[in-house]
Amino acid sequence: MKLLTLSLLALATAASVAAQKVKVIDGDIKALEGQASVNTKFDYAGLTIGKKNIRDADYIATRKAELNDKKPGSGDTWAKAWVDDRQSRFEPRFDETFAKLSGMSVDNKGKYTLIVKLLNLEPGAAVGFKTSAELDAEVWVVESANPGNVVAKISITNAPGNMIGAGMDTGIRIQESYATAARGLARLIKKA
Repeated sequence: MKLLTLSLLALATAASVAAQKVKVIDGDIKALEGQASVNTKFDYAGLTIGKKNIRDADYIATRKAELNDKKPGSGDTWAKAWVDDRQSRFEPRFDETFAKLSGMSVDNKGKYTLIVKLLNLEPGAAVGFKTSAELDAEVWVVESANPGNVVAKISITNAPGNMIGAGMDTGIRIQESYATAARGLARLIKKA
């Protein structure tokens, strides 16, 4: 049973990495060669949710109202977690995965900053059937001292979050989407 579980996990990880596409869409990432560290910033201004591309703020308002109608206060709790999880769970998971695979530390000392602009997030589902979370983002590599100087832009599409063991916790699925995106980005940079 243990071997079967490990095999399924390995297949899910391989499939998730294969499904995403990470490519340089502008500039050159060679500037990151030899860097010991980078900074990261996350930008949610253009974030849409789901296949219908609902603006994040509209999604939060609608989902919050739905949940509060079912159970007063539950929507408020959900909305707070939806936003708070970004800094407490998702961004640290991205940074940790990126640092581990790129060989660069993520801190406030890097000559370059990776601005991760979240574009679309599919949270996935675990009601009746399970679907993975998935995210699309654009990463801008900028000089930390001069953020207007964009060195490169990188597209990340279809970065899936592993649904194995996630159960009802949407946060785990989304967290793993961030990790998958970081894996793909780190691999791209190492190949440069």
